[in-house]
Amino acid sequence: TRKMRDIDQGWAWVVMMAAFCTQFITGVLSYSVGVFHNALLNEFKEDLTFTSLVGSVYTSLLCLTGPFVSFVINKWSCRVAAITSGCCLFTGFSLSFFAPNLIVLLVTYGVIAGIGLGFSAISAVIVVGYSFEKYRGIAVGVNVAGAGLGMFAGGPFIQYLIDQYSLRGAMLVLGAFGGQAIVFGALMRPTEIEMSYKTTNEKSDSKKKSHFQCSVFRNKAFLCILVASFFWNVPYNILFIHLPRFSVEYGATDMQAAFLITMIGLGSTLNRFLAGLVLGPGGIDPLLLNFGFLGIFGLTTVTFPLYSAKYIGQSIYSFVTGIYSGGLIVLINPLCCEIVGISQLSSAVGFYFTLAGIACILGGPLAGALIDLGVSYEGVFFLSGILCIIGAFVSLCASFWHGKSDTKEKATSFVDFKESRFLSGSAYLSGSFTVIVEDDKRTHLRKSRDSIMSKTPNGYSESVESLFMDRNGLPDNHYLSPIRALDNPTPGTIKKWLTRPERSSDQSLSCSGLQVQEIRLLSDEESVN
Repeated sequence: TRKMRDIDQGWAWVVMMAAFCTQFITGVLSYSVGVFHNALLNEFKEDLTFTSLVGSVYTSLLCLTGPFVSFVINKWSCRVAAITSGCCLFTGFSLSFFAPNLIVLLVTYGVIAGIGLGFSAISAVIVVGYSFEKYRGIAVGVNVAGAGLGMFAGGPFIQYLIDQYSLRGAMLVLGAFGGQAIVFGALMRPTEIEMSYKTTNEKSDSKKKSHFQCSVFRNKAFLCILVASFFWNVPYNILFIHLPRFSVEYGATDMQAAFLITMIGLGSTLNRFLAGLVLGPGGIDPLLLNFGFLGIFGLTTVTFPLYSAKYIGQSIYSFVTGIYSGGLIVLINPLCCEIVGISQLSSAVGFYFTLAGIACILGGPLAGALIDLGVSYEGVFFLSGILCIIGAFVSLCASFWHGKSDTKEKATSFVDFKESRFLSGSAYLSGSFTVIVEDDKRTHLRKSRDSIMSKTPNGYSESVESLFMDRNGLPDNHYLSPIRALDNPTPGTIKKWLTRPERSSDQSLSCSGLQVQEIRLLSDEESVN
């Protein structure tokens, strides 16, 4: 069919550019909340507490809408989710033009536009996985570049609109800007692969429910990571909302304050790349890396009042903070997987982001309330740094319980992307080099189930390709393997096959998300349809 021919060619490149543009929109609108906060204070003259709540609700929905976006994608398609994002962004920002007060703006900008933000970010990531196999590395790179470009340009761009057209005029322009996601979403034509995943998901709902377990809360190490995530997401939200206003209070222009967001984006993008390079086998333990990033983030913030009076000091702080906060974002999936294991990864990440969203709601208003009560901005940043340091030591406590919990997956072995040719160029962009393989003694793959199960943001999904390649003419019950026709491949032989130098570059692994999180060999029972 034509839809199958458009994988890696034809319309797939249109989808890639549509996803790039959607990610650019998301980057511009999501990281500029501090610019809006400064403008809202100037426009409505309300207290910092309630004004901060508007921006906090807006940013928190980027995390909290995840389950709803996944439902829409699984039920319909990425195209529907992307078009929904454009409708919400257009409606939310356009209605904000007419908002007479912050209460109305909390609904139009905070809730409606915030929901659109979550839908746009997630749909643009997932659609690339459905449209590319061989060139997924290129597609993911372009996708990430769109978000990065939006982070760099967002602050100054929105401040320019406010300077030229006022806050209300800027909201109207941004409504049209966000509405372009409708056009880009319409270009995200569903592939046959995407629709087949939808069918598979509908048939396996009962299986997926078993993966979303509350048993992860019996894992003390994971509880430490959850508490640590709450402690660092509170100051992370405070930083984005209040730093531009703080800079203005010290004499910077609104445009200079907006450029601080650009500096954060620059540092964040840089370390999302670098952190990926040190993860995986032979790399730094994610628990140790998490402790280091949190500790340096906290120390930098605690000492910020010492050099915060000058704009150059504010710029340096923004860049350094962007580096270490960006690294924390990269660590979410590897850290959760390291703590709870493969089978509960979906549940763990879901709870992690839910708590992060709650922390974002609380962070901005908490800082605003302290400032309204007479605490200086320097005092707020000092307390924010203390929260990060506390979070660092709480995360360090996770190492004492790590490996002692019954909920931890038993044996796992790792395959290093750095030594493999498949998916070259995409693993480091998504922040992980690790494929996780369950160490069952001997497992089989039948031709009737010749795909492998891939861990994706939506749970377990079958890969459209297989490491165990179909050989025409073989009996239906033949065990398939490209590894010298071995009937019973083991994780060790898979690793050897993945890393062999002569491996052809056109053999690749496909999954329905941004990156491969898991290769799970099917057991005898699972291999039967």
